[in-house]
Amino acid sequence: MKQSYHHHNLKEALIEEAIAFLEKQPYESITIRGLTNLLKVSRTAVYRHFSSKEELFQAVILRGFERLKEKIEKVYKNPSLTIEEKIAKIGESYIAYALDFPELYRLMFGDKLKQLREESCEIQNSDNQCAFDILVALVVDAQKENIFVEVNPMEQAVAIWALIHGQASLLIDGHPMILEQKERLIKTGLSMIMKGFKPTSTLT
Repeated sequence: MKQSYHHHNLKEALIEEAIAFLEKQPYESITIRGLTNLLKVSRTAVYRHFSSKEELFQAVILRGFERLKEKIEKVYKNPSLTIEEKIAKIGESYIAYALDFPELYRLMFGDKLKQLREESCEIQNSDNQCAFDILVALVVDAQKENIFVEVNPMEQAVAIWALIHGQASLLIDGHPMILEQKERLIKTGLSMIMKGFKPTSTLT
């Protein structure tokens, strides 16, 4: 017997099942038929929400960024953490997210669905704060507290993000040296970045 879904619940169920499917099999092998069979609903019901597999995965990518933002925002708003601790914790949370959902992470940042990602997120035109905006805000806080030298905060945020993203990518690709020394390398990398941004540094 087919399960009964309200329209909103079916849309959410499809997104969640697509994310779960993605961690078990390649994006290319996922089909609307497979998802409908799993949820025991008709394809007609699915097409009321998503006109194609591509449109469904636009929603999946957007959900991935929303969840990443939630994790980053939770750290940023934690009053018990210092700015330095927040930066370190954001790095740890970001990498943990990539390790928990490696295939989703690859779709979010890789070339495979680049156009879909850009169409679904439209970060430059969005009024909503994204995870990177939160990192920029944290860098601005660090500058105000004289922890970081006052230069373009976006450039500093990009440098921090590039380090974290690079380590995350190496980890989900299973590079042995990185995996064996994961915790130490994350801490060392972020420590070096933050020391380089201190006001005593000679940045030009």
